[in-house]
Amino acid sequence: MPLSLKQLKIGPRTLVIVGLLIGLKFLIKEQNLEFFSLNALFTSAIAGAIFIMGFLLAGIMTDYKEAEKISAEIRSSLEIIH
Repeated sequence: MPLSLKQLKIGPRTLVIVGLLIGLKFLIKEQNLEFFSLNALFTSAIAGAIFIMGFLLAGIMTDYKEAEKISAEIRSSLEIIH
């Protein structure tokens, strides 16, 4: 399956944005303008939030799978009744 032009533009755009963010972080660190430091507590809080979001999204995915089945089941039921 060939990639579209829109899909091929995602990589370079992402690299530019990441490069800008890294440059901005470097400038902030060099000028001593950091208003909080990254420590083990901060990174573990982010990891915990991502973990909980994974659980929430896992529960939602089963609902979407069921919702896709409902329209086909209704149609087959109506055809059987007809």
